Amino acid sequence: MNPKKKEAHMAGLLYLALAVTGVFSLLYVPSTLIVFGDAATPADNIRSSELLFRAGILSGLVSSVIFVFLALALYRLFKEINRRQAMLMVILVAISVAISFANTINQLGALIALSRADFLSVFDQSELDSLAYLFVRLNSWGIQIIQIFCGLSLSVRGFGVQIRLYSEGPGSLAHHCRVRLCAGYLHVPDPAAIRRCSFDAHHDFRNGRTANYFLAPDNGREDSG
Repeated sequence: MNPKKKEAHMAGLLYLALAVTGVFSLLYVPSTLIVFGDAATPADNIRSSELLFRAGILSGLVSSVIFVFLALALYRLFKEINRRQAMLMVILVAISVAISFANTINQLGALIALSRADFLSVFDQSELDSLAYLFVRLNSWGIQIIQIFCGLSLSVRGFGVQIRLYSEGPGSLAHHCRVRLCAGYLHVPDPAAIRRCSFDAHHDFRNGRTANYFLAPDNGREDSG
């Protein structure tokens, strides 16, 4: 297997791991435990399912680490195409991951507020519930900021990456990883040029070749027929 295919397979596996951990920490745990607009219900849910809440925190940290390795894998794949944009993608991912780690403090704050520690005995139950809910809301706002940088990292100047995993046969997690690349300027190019660009990039990466697709459509490669 040529190096480009190995890197593409690794990026695909990282995407799969990121999806699993991300869905658990960002969708399943909040939808199970958090009810916005009511301070008492989330507090009761976290107290009764503290292990699940802690698992969500751990899954979020693992997801952030995976995101870093995914960005590095994509950088190795696309640095020969456009090093500047690939580096900018890594920088944006690094910023989002740093915010994600900092945002974890809010989840830990909610746990501490509901821990019944001795130094919190001066607060009554409703005050502690409200304090925990404040941390939950701060965490939610932090996630929205993170999503902005995640979105920017995948849309820098029309730089789009789509990795698809294909399972082949029982027991095969990701036999084939197909990388499609389509890039252009900020204006909307001709749709036919986009399709040609996407097909050519797919063909080249499958055969271990790279080309500069960061040209305007009129300056792109000619169809080979």
